Amino acid sequence: MCVSNNAIELQAYHFSEKIQESSLYNIVRVDFIGGTFLECEQETSLRAEFQGIDNLPLIKNLILQTKTGKQFIVEPDELGLRFAKGELSYRQYLLAKKQKARKMICYTFGFTGLFIAAAWAFVSYFL
Repeated sequence: MCVSNNAIELQAYHFSEKIQESSLYNIVRVDFIGGTFLECEQETSLRAEFQGIDNLPLIKNLILQTKTGKQFIVEPDELGLRFAKGELSYRQYLLAKKQKARKMICYTFGFTGLFIAAAWAFVSYFL
């Protein structure tokens, strides 16, 4: 029995709605995985924009635009929400995103090293 689990898609959609509700910027475009995108109207909500789409693909990026026309690319996550609210500058957003990626790489190497050490200890103990 196969059960569809689209928790990641729902989380990205949820953060996109939060960004639109509390943003200082306007969402002008939504980029999806696979290279497709959706141009957004100024006054319509994302929920209304997504009504016509049967299978909603994963939202990759949101293109935010200031009133002066400057555009910013953010991901629909906690950092993107903080930038949209004005808590972070775009430079701080990019730096925090880079630090988050580095932290994940360090965790991966750390857990891999721990697993290798445990495997080595297990093999040396029983051999």
